[in-house]
Amino acid sequence: MRRRTSVFRFVAAGVAVAFLAACGQSELPDDASTPAPVVARVASAKEALQGAHVRTLDPTTLRGAEVRKVIGARPHCTFRYTGSGHPVVVAGLRQDGSAELGVIKFNNHLVSLQPEPSKSGLAAAGFVLSSEPVRVSVRPLPHALASEQGGAQRIEADMTFEVGQELKVGYGGFLECRTAAPSGTQEH
Repeated sequence: MRRRTSVFRFVAAGVAVAFLAACGQSELPDDASTPAPVVARVASAKEALQGAHVRTLDPTTLRGAEVRKVIGARPHCTFRYTGSGHPVVVAGLRQDGSAELGVIKFNNHLVSLQPEPSKSGLAAAGFVLSSEPVRVSVRPLPHALASEQGGAQRIEADMTFEVGQELKVGYGGFLECRTAAPSGTQEH
C-alpha cells in the first residue's frame, strides 16, 4: 500500500509539471502583437466606385491617420454616426470657419471631396462636399441644441450620401466642429 501511494505521488507530480510547462507555451490574446491599422489608399470617387454594388454602399468610419493623410492636422468638422464613434466624413476648415477640403471612405478607399458653396459659409452650420458622382451633405437638425465637449461644439445632425442618380441615403448622427488643430497623436 505504501508503494502505491509513492507511485501515485510520483505520477501526480509528473502530470503537474507537464501541465505547468504547457501553460507557458500558449499565447493569450494580450500577448499577441496587434498590427497597426492599414491606412486606406486615396482614390477618385469614380475609381473608388469601381466594383462596388452602389445600391448597398455605405460610408465607413475613418481613423485619425486616414483623416490626416487627406486633410492634414487642421481645425475640422466631423460627422459621426454616434457621439463617441469614429468620424465618417471630415471637412478641414479654413481660418474663416468654412470648409476647405473633405474626406470620406467607402469601398476601402479614401475619397477627397471639395466643398460646394454654402449660404452661411460656416461649416458648423452644415456643409456640402462632392467629387463627381459622389455628394455628401451634413446639416444640423433644425431645433437641436449645441453642446460643448472637449473643446468641440457638437450638435445632432443628418448626413445625406448620394452617388449620382443611383443612391441617395440619409443617416442620423452628430456634427462636431473643432476650431483648433488636433494634436498629431489624437485619434479622431
